[in-house]
Amino acid sequence: MSRVRVSTPRWSRTLCGTWLPLLGFAGWEVLSRSKTYSYGFVPPWALARSLLEVVESGALPSSLLATMNRMLLALGLGAPAGVLLGTALGASRLLDRAIGPFFHAVRQVPYLGLAPLMGLWFGTGDVAKLVLVFLTVLYPVVLNLYQGVRSIDPRYIEVARVLKLPKREVLVRLIFPAVGPHFYSALSQAIPFAWIATVGSELLLPSGRGIGTMMQSAEAGGRLDVLLVCTLSVAAASLALDRLLVRVGRRLMRWRDDGWSHA
Repeated sequence: MSRVRVSTPRWSRTLCGTWLPLLGFAGWEVLSRSKTYSYGFVPPWALARSLLEVVESGALPSSLLATMNRMLLALGLGAPAGVLLGTALGASRLLDRAIGPFFHAVRQVPYLGLAPLMGLWFGTGDVAKLVLVFLTVLYPVVLNLYQGVRSIDPRYIEVARVLKLPKREVLVRLIFPAVGPHFYSALSQAIPFAWIATVGSELLLPSGRGIGTMMQSAEAGGRLDVLLVCTLSVAAASLALDRLLVRVGRRLMRWRDDGWSHA
């Protein structure tokens, strides 16, 4: 029996998602006018003025671009490494027994907790930040690819061997469809984690350009307005990345008839 999907108008979904930000904006306005809490809540008009200031000076765009470049570089290194390691651990029982315990022990350490150690080993420059973000990307990709490879029914492999299917056919018709959703799930976790880790590493290792470094400078200079603009910019960039990932996922996973693409 097929499921019946009830489509919701786009304007209704948009309106439903805007009530909380509007409520927060109204509360922010009230608190900024209060004598008790005004020190921690800059009026919205002051935030708009500060936003124009840092955009016109080029500080905000260049900082966001530096953070994005750093994140994408670590993602480009960590994702392929995670795919290789996760696939190898999932396909080989021997490697899983030899490397798995060490990997699972290391991944329990909070990645930002490694920042002081990375700072001692590599300094406070880009290398230490890239290593931190690389590890943040590596863990979810390895775990998801491991589960994807292990989820393949061995009977399918045996059938492919009996039918003497070429390796290319096995990859295209069996391996990729089985592992594809796990790879997308890995990326959907790795990208926001990488963004958070990049900003966090810039806060803990404030050197060079980056939105985290800009936030540290704003805090040191007592610029609460600039600090809040940076925070809201990080939130906006994270939301944009999430929406982009969802759209790409809907196209790549449109063959799945589980209602995911209609969520």
